[in-house]
Formats: sequence, C-alpha cells, structure tokens
Amino acid sequence: DMKSTLECVKGYFQSSLIGDVLIKGSMDLKKPSFYDSVMRFIDVKGISEIMKMKFLYSKIFSSSFGSVVAFKPKFVSSTMSDLQISGDVSFIKPVLSKCIVRLAQIGQNLRMEKLKLLNSDVSTLSIGGALELSKPSIFKTNLNEITVESPSFLSKLSLSRSTASTILFGSSVSFFSPVISKVKLNEIGFGGSLMISLAKISKLELNRFLIRDRSTIDRMKTKQLVLKNPVIEGQLEVVSSEFTKTLISNADISGSFVFKQSWIGGLDLSDVSISGSVRFLKTKLIKPVISGVKQTSTGSLRIPGTEISGGKMTNLTMDGTVSFARSKLYGIQISDAVFYQDVDFSDALLKGVRFSYVVFKETVTFEGARLSGCRFDHVIFEKPILAKHSKIRGMKLIETTFADNEGFSLRRR
Repeated sequence: DMKSTLECVKGYFQSSLIGDVLIKGSMDLKKPSFYDSVMRFIDVKGISEIMKMKFLYSKIFSSSFGSVVAFKPKFVSSTMSDLQISGDVSFIKPVLSKCIVRLAQIGQNLRMEKLKLLNSDVSTLSIGGALELSKPSIFKTNLNEITVESPSFLSKLSLSRSTASTILFGSSVSFFSPVISKVKLNEIGFGGSLMISLAKISKLELNRFLIRDRSTIDRMKTKQLVLKNPVIEGQLEVVSSEFTKTLISNADISGSFVFKQSWIGGLDLSDVSISGSVRFLKTKLIKPVISGVKQTSTGSLRIPGTEISGGKMTNLTMDGTVSFARSKLYGIQISDAVFYQDVDFSDALLKGVRFSYVVFKETVTFEGARLSGCRFDHVIFEKPILAKHSKIRGMKLIETTFADNEGFSLRRR
C-alpha cells in the first residue's frame, strides 16, 4: 500500500507474481521488462508513465489505473484482461504481437501513434471518450465488441487480413486515407456521421452496417467490395470514387443514398428495398446487374446525367418515381419490371436498349430523347407517351401495347 509515487528504473521481472498492490499516487516505470510473469489486482490511482516497457509471455488482469502514458511499449504473446482505466490512455509507437486483450474499459480517450497490432485478439473494449489513431497498422487480428462513445478520428489506417464484428461508434467518426485488404467486418454501426476520404480497398466484405446520420465517402478506390444487409436511415453520399467490382445485397434504404461523379464497374445490386431516395448523379456504370428491387410509393430512384453501358435491370417493382433524364443508356436490358408511377427519359440517349416484359402504369416521358436501335418486347404503356422533339431510329416493337394506339407516332412493326 503505497501512498505516493512508485518509481522503477530498468526493473527486470522473470517468472514473477506481482499482486494486491495499491498505489495512491503515480507510477513511473523506465525500461521495465516482464518475462513469463503475472500481474493481478493492481490499483494505481494517479498517472502511470511507462517508458520502453517489454511485456513478454506475461499476464495482467483484474487491475485498474487512473491515466496511462506509454512510449514504445512492446507486448508479445501476452494477455491483458479485466482492466479499467478511468482517465486517458496515450500510447506512442506501441507494438502488440500475438496478444489477447479482453474486457478492457477506458473512461476517457484512447490515443495511439504508429500502433502495430499483429496476430492478436481484441474483444469487449469500451471507450468512453474518443478513439484517435495515427498511422496504425493492424494485421491478422480479430476485433470483437468494441464501443466508442465520442467523436473519433483514424488517420492512415492499414488494416489487412483481419476480422471485426459488433463495432459501434456512438458519435461521428472520420477515416483519412485508410488502406484495407482482405478484411471481413460484421455488424458495424455509426450513430453519428461517417467520413471516409482517400480510401484504398482491395478486398472488403461488410455484413450488417448501419448509417443513421449524414455521411460522406470521398475519393475512394475499391477493387472488390461486398456489402450485405446494409441499412441506410440517414444520408450516405459517395463522391468522386471508383468501384471495380461491387456486390450489394439485401439493402434497406429509408434515407438517402447518393453516388456523385463516380465510376462503378461490375455492380451487382440485388434484393434492395427503397423507401427513401437513391440517386446516381453524373456517374458511369459499366455492366451493372440490378435485380429484385422493391420501391415503395415514398421511394425515389433518380439517375440524371449518368452513363450506363451494358448490364441489366430485372425483377423490378417500382412504386415510386423513376427518372433517367439526361442519361446515356447503352445496350442495357430492362426486363420483368412494373413501374407504377411516372418514368422520365427526357433528353436521354438510349442506344441498343431492350425492354422486355415491362409494364408502365403511368406516363412515360421521352421528350427530347434520342432512341437508336431500341427494342420493346412485350411492353405495355397504360398511359399516353410524351415524346415531343424526340428522335427515333431503328426501333423494334414486338407485342407492345400503347394506350393511345399511336405510341411513338410510328407504324407498329
């Protein structure tokens, strides 16, 4: 039971047991080494300052600290469990290799510079303040049940060959220039805004993530991205980004999902519920496959000024507004679809577009549009078509029904 400060310089502990220690003041350790040792029931009320510690093949558990500041600590093949830190934790250049961290509670902020977390397992970590990481590197690590309460910032994160599940950011979080490779994330929630800038993703699988606030993804490049069961209740805007191969399935969009000035190749979008707004603004889609879309009467799908080359849209139930105004559609197939509200193709370019087994319940507008080599196969227009100032070449109509018996003012063929 120490009433004041404990100081230790170049202490070496091998196969030792340190337990039931109360330090009412601070703890100052310079270059301590722990090897095959156990620390338990340690209670430090003040600040713990640790310089160049080596914690090898050791354990610390059931302990509490005030605040912790550590410079170049190294943890190897060690276990840290049931730890409570009431204040801030600040690590500079920490290394954790083959470690287990579980049941850790930090009352205030967790700050780390140049963290290296390798082949480790971190679970049940609660951070009452902010998480601030600068140039962290995480490799072959499992992260599970991590909660962060305050606005957080992660700069130049390198995350590879790792998994993470049940991660909750209660407030806003910002990722600047992260690099992600071969990562699986499961159940990720963002209670505040999400900001991602200059991300590079080679392979990421994300299952069950929630967006509640206004969020932005800016200048992201992905090679392979899989999104399963995403829920967007707030607003997610993707700007100036590139997607090479993207799979999105079982999405629930009640808020707003916007792609702006982006390039999307190999998009596979399936089983999507839209009660909010989905927009593609000045974006290029290369051979997208869109199927199983169900849009409610409050939903809106707007694709103005966007270029779509190849691909298909099938099995669509669109009960809200749909607009392709000013877009360029090349060789896309739209089939097995019912549009219950107005559909707008005004001032659009349709080249080699095929409509098969499609029903338009309300007005379809082709005013100012250019249609070349398009095919309408078993299509029903239940309301008159608006097609003033449109230009039509090489159209094929097969078993197509028009409400006014004139259609595009062309003879049926």
